[in-house]
Amino acid sequence: MSEPSPLWYTTRGAGTVTLILLTGVVVLGIVTSTRWKSEDWPRFLIAALHRNFSLFLVAFGLLHIVTALFDPAVFLGLKALIPFASDYRPLWLSLGVISGDLILAIVLTSLLRDRLGYLAWRIIHWLTYASWPLAMLHSLGTGTDPHAAWFLFVAAGCAAAVMAAIFWRLGLGLEEHPNLRFLSQSVCALSTLGLVVWTAGGPMQSGWARMAGTPSTVLAANSASNDTLAPGVDDQLRGSLIRANDGTVEVSLSDTQNPALQLTLDVTGSGAGQANLTATHNGTQICQVPASIGNAVTAQCGQTQLTITLRSTSQTSNQVIGELITEAA
Repeated sequence: MSEPSPLWYTTRGAGTVTLILLTGVVVLGIVTSTRWKSEDWPRFLIAALHRNFSLFLVAFGLLHIVTALFDPAVFLGLKALIPFASDYRPLWLSLGVISGDLILAIVLTSLLRDRLGYLAWRIIHWLTYASWPLAMLHSLGTGTDPHAAWFLFVAAGCAAAVMAAIFWRLGLGLEEHPNLRFLSQSVCALSTLGLVVWTAGGPMQSGWARMAGTPSTVLAANSASNDTLAPGVDDQLRGSLIRANDGTVEVSLSDTQNPALQLTLDVTGSGAGQANLTATHNGTQICQVPASIGNAVTAQCGQTQLTITLRSTSQTSNQVIGELITEAA
């Protein structure tokens, strides 16, 4: 499989850092909106931290945009800067564009704060809170990292930080209105739960690239470069085994070194050592071929011979680990 360009890695890294920084800006904004102060953390220090987070947010946001526009893997072009004009995952990419436009509006009005007046600036500044959920949905829907545990950890941490800050703010601001406070906090909790359910049923699923609106030309280009698994791989696998009542067994595996590579082994009740193996990369199918089961699972994917050894982590768990070895067929 061909390696992605350096711009692709830069785009991913800058995008993740931008999400973290935006989370910090939102949390600090919520804290300072209550006129919170402490002897250990004076207000001017919180304000300076908020300003510095904002400056870094703009810098990494611009880096994310520029590298994404010129990444040869997706061919975005300048029209991607216009919401819903891009052919690449139009909805999820546009959410990021709108989020970036809101942040740009906040930056520009902050520079003109003395001319706008405090009230107008304050109203526009509330757009920061709208930009965060848009950026979160953009990160999950457009990127390729929801398959990776590290990114899910980052996204969960960002969501937890913002929700904790909102719950704290609602607790202070609606202290005299318990019913309204409970209703507001319930809406936040249900929104978070909805995000989790959507992520598990959407971006984390195989085939999301096509469902999200990735152009067929990009999918074809990826398939052309990934039509076979490269020989010479010796990676560790981790996944789960599900046994149905009819005797069918499905084993879902992820490559720990390359989480974008997913392997699914389907064994029928009458299989007698036979199974079907499906390999996907970033949601794009590489191959779906018969596999033989003996001391190890063997199959030929394109011009590459696969050997998979599996073992259960315990007698009571459905979790399995294993090893993938590929050789030239």
